[in-house]
Amino acid sequence: MALYAQAYQWRDPGGQLHFSDRPPAQGKATLLHTTPATGRSDLEVLYRQQDFRFNQAQKAALKQRLMWLQNYLEDRLGLDLPQQSRLEIYLLADQSAFRQWMQARSGNDSRYFDGVFIPGSDAIAVWPWSAQPGDIGQTLLHEGCHRLLAPVAAAAPLWLHEGLAQYFQTLRLAQGQAVVRAPDGARERLKRWIDEHRLISLRKYLALDNRHWQQLAHRQDNIAYTVAWATTAFLMSSPKGQKTLRRLLQDLDKSGLPPSAARVDALYPGGLTQLDYDFLHWAQGETPPQTLTLDN
Repeated sequence: MALYAQAYQWRDPGGQLHFSDRPPAQGKATLLHTTPATGRSDLEVLYRQQDFRFNQAQKAALKQRLMWLQNYLEDRLGLDLPQQSRLEIYLLADQSAFRQWMQARSGNDSRYFDGVFIPGSDAIAVWPWSAQPGDIGQTLLHEGCHRLLAPVAAAAPLWLHEGLAQYFQTLRLAQGQAVVRAPDGARERLKRWIDEHRLISLRKYLALDNRHWQQLAHRQDNIAYTVAWATTAFLMSSPKGQKTLRRLLQDLDKSGLPPSAARVDALYPGGLTQLDYDFLHWAQGETPPQTLTLDN
């Protein structure tokens, strides 16, 4: 019999928002999620530098989403994550400080990045690119997803790494389940590219190596990242897609075998031809928010 851990959100009489593992003695509380208590060590989240405001409630909400995501990656997608995980967060004052930080740790910087995870470390950094705290929280969750995946998916192609991070960055918890929606503008871009006959086929997209993917990512139309999200969201929208994605991730985790177009062709029922047909049909639809649970 599995043990379960619960998390509640509630406000005290003074209006202060609280997060705890039990409801208050008096007053109403919202059950955010119920997750199996697997015995895994608590995810350690450390704030190494904080040059702009990110309050305790926002920190608590971010950690709970990261812990839920950690459980989902392991329990539903079948990844064997490390028993202990650490995330070191740097909240940097502005874009200039962010680029200097990135250059010092990776030897590269970019004026296009809102946040970054440094491979081979526990460190992620963001700068206040938006005045909306929710946008900053999404960026932190995006980079945190990269960190959680790094030990088991180091050989993953960029489309898969970015697709998963884009997919989970909008995750919100309520009543024991999670809801994910499309990143801002993604659905509109897909519809426009379909209307203009510019949407890349998945047969071509999945065959891109990382160098060509990065070249595509530097285009201003954001097609590389949008199709990465769309590929993951499409696969997560059906049982056969979820099974294909799970097998691709387990190949990476267990044998270090990176996903390839040929592997997807072998795994997806009907192969790449059916995959492209199903993807286009999905992209032409409403692409509604998706509900995720930890229940089998």
